[in-house]
Amino acid sequence: KLQFLYLIARVRNKGNGGVSAKHTFDNMGALYSQPVARDYRSAGFGGFLLRLVGIFIGWVLPFLITYFTHYFWMKEFTYWEQPETAFLNKAVVEVVGQEAGGRVSKLHWVSLPELEPLIDQASLAPLRFANYEEDVNSDGVADRMFFEIDVPLPASFRAYTFAAALMFQFTTGRRADDTILEIDMETMCEVSYASPIPLSRVTVDGDLKFQQREPLIHHRFTDYNEIYNRSLFEPSIITAPAQVQLPYVINSYASRNETTFLEQRGLSWEPDTASESDPRVLAVRVAMRNVKQPFTHRADPAMAIKFGMIQYFTFWYIFTSLAALIRQVLVTGGVVDTVAQCTEIDELRRGRVY
Repeated sequence: KLQFLYLIARVRNKGNGGVSAKHTFDNMGALYSQPVARDYRSAGFGGFLLRLVGIFIGWVLPFLITYFTHYFWMKEFTYWEQPETAFLNKAVVEVVGQEAGGRVSKLHWVSLPELEPLIDQASLAPLRFANYEEDVNSDGVADRMFFEIDVPLPASFRAYTFAAALMFQFTTGRRADDTILEIDMETMCEVSYASPIPLSRVTVDGDLKFQQREPLIHHRFTDYNEIYNRSLFEPSIITAPAQVQLPYVINSYASRNETTFLEQRGLSWEPDTASESDPRVLAVRVAMRNVKQPFTHRADPAMAIKFGMIQYFTFWYIFTSLAALIRQVLVTGGVVDTVAQCTEIDELRRGRVY
């Protein structure tokens, strides 16, 4: 205590023949030092207004910036994954062309024999449909899928347009124990091409991509991600010929919030130069890659709070320092009327500083 040190100085002053206590105190080594605090107090309206501005800048403003800025208050998260895809042996194929005399005609094929009675028998075309998969890195997930479609053409038929709807089982989040998102649904992919001249061969190369109109929901709170795990192309639910037509099938799957599409990377075709008397076949080859792609989901509440608090206290530190600097400039510059009080000196005079 300073009082005790001062008493020692007085005793040494008496024993040393008049050596001053101040001289003895100055010769002591400093053990600890702290700055003297000076309080600026104000009871007027300016001081009250300055406190409100400080609270708003230091506490309220960081919260508003964190909440209303999308990049800092994370409402959605995106992660990348290679989905598991499997062809369900469900397909609809249509070929549109012209017969002799310029009459437009269509060839139709469906992979489910139960639905063939719903198709006009005059347009029903037997064709060869084959598919196989390729696992490039041997991780148990198909990296590429190949489809071979050979459509025999009538003698006077010239094909100008080809379109097919292929159905897949699309699954994510089954290979990791700590995954935060699972999707299990039946989806559809459209492959089509139209040419101004007759076709004999079409080759399509592309990526199977996932498309979503809204963020997915965390699977710990709902089974929403399995709501589309039902088929729209089953004999039990198809009762009208229009439901077997390709436009109806495509629109049914495309109306979902989550679906897939083929992003074409390469396309080539060959014209039909054979004579009408020669047997002709429209050969279609599709190479579809199953690539790693992004999935967007709504933020888990715990994760959103964690990121929000990190961003909030980052802004809080910056704006609190700014508010302190503004108060210092306004007070020391005399903009706000204050009364200065040095608390440390007052306590020292009372003998209460330790």
